[in-house]
Amino acid sequence: MRATSLDELHAVIGSLIYGGVFECSHEHNESLYKTDRTGRLVFPVVMAKYRFRFLLSVVRFDDKATRIERRLEDKMAAFREIWDMFIGLCESLYLVGSAVYIDEQLLPFRGRCGFRQYMPKKTKQVRNQNLDDV
Repeated sequence: MRATSLDELHAVIGSLIYGGVFECSHEHNESLYKTDRTGRLVFPVVMAKYRFRFLLSVVRFDDKATRIERRLEDKMAAFREIWDMFIGLCESLYLVGSAVYIDEQLLPFRGRCGFRQYMPKKTKQVRNQNLDDV
């Protein structure tokens, strides 16, 4: 197996971000690389399917030896350093103007997630209205 370059790592991370933005994160790798016009054309152009799968199987973003201690304090410990770098870059690259509008949206979710919040003071009517906006 050949060594991985920084450009290859950027390509993998960029492909994952692309997959999240265009809602193909739940698609199987095989379907992303299909050449019968049902696949995503950008994936085979960026990287070979087997190389992408291999790099996904071996890439790690944290120190496994200290993860348990860090996870006691932070549920996102395995990805915290990368997340903080991403947020820092977003803050440095996006300049907020004088007219900023922040909206909220509630989406139905049935999975397990430690970050979910239940807001009992939020009325059912408002919840349903936000869900209808989707």
